[in-house]
Amino acid sequence: MSISIEVKVWGGTPIDLAAIDAVDLANKLGIVVRFQFNDVSCTAHPGGNPHVLADNWRAAADRGGMYPMASTHPRQSDSATGDDHG
Repeated sequence: MSISIEVKVWGGTPIDLAAIDAVDLANKLGIVVRFQFNDVSCTAHPGGNPHVLADNWRAAADRGGMYPMASTHPRQSDSATGDDHG
């Protein structure tokens, strides 16, 4: 895909809801959706798992660093169960 869209998340929105909404929008538009959440750059891919995105955000926020990033890719499995939620 050669394009993506950047969206703004309303203040006070929990990361779990932001991730669900971003992946839902990515699925509807068929393109990557990017957003900033508490200084972490987040990327939602069509077919991605919003729970993985939220978990990756938590890990990136805990890890910190100069350019923290969290992403989800299509067909990621739930690491705890091995179930594919994509």
